[in-house]
Amino acid sequence: MAKDLFNRYIWLVDTIYRADGITFEEINEKWTRNSMSGGEDLPLKTFHREPPSETPHHV
Repeated sequence: MAKDLFNRYIWLVDTIYRADGITFEEINEKWTRNSMSGGEDLPLKTFHREPPSETPHHV
């Protein structure tokens, strides 16, 4: 499972690196044509960070 995730990230970095500017829609189109996708769209949350937790920081 970790190997699959790693390979997906390598694919994503390589795709962005090779493009001379690329939109999410273009990445997703390439992704859905890739065998790793299983025909499913790339989740948009891949490109969004989770907000920091609201837990207090200890000093």
